[in-house]
Amino acid sequence: MINAGDGAHEHPTQGLLDIFTIRRAKGRVDGLTVALVGDISHSRVARSNIHGLLKLGAHVIVCGPPTLVPRTITQLGVEISHRLEDVLPRCDVINLLRIQFERQRSGLFRRFMNMRGCSA
Repeated sequence: MINAGDGAHEHPTQGLLDIFTIRRAKGRVDGLTVALVGDISHSRVARSNIHGLLKLGAHVIVCGPPTLVPRTITQLGVEISHRLEDVLPRCDVINLLRIQFERQRSGLFRRFMNMRGCSA
């Protein structure tokens, strides 16, 4: 059965579309290294992609500011990085996720930018 997700946690139809696109572009999913970059904490798509990509044999790296990547996500079998420049050379595919300001209650991205001395 395929559903359209469960609100704020999963978006399986988008995950299937992303995986289809990867397979069409690369010819396979098995053995690829895929980075999901951005707002991992608030992304329904990230969780759906993680489940699908791992089932199909990809290595998944999640990458984003520490305030937007839950430490517990490693329980799903992914690698965490907070530095894009460290993972880019290792990746076959990069999936960029938007920063979901509307789902944040405490300005996590802005807080990270302030910690880094940047203005948002």
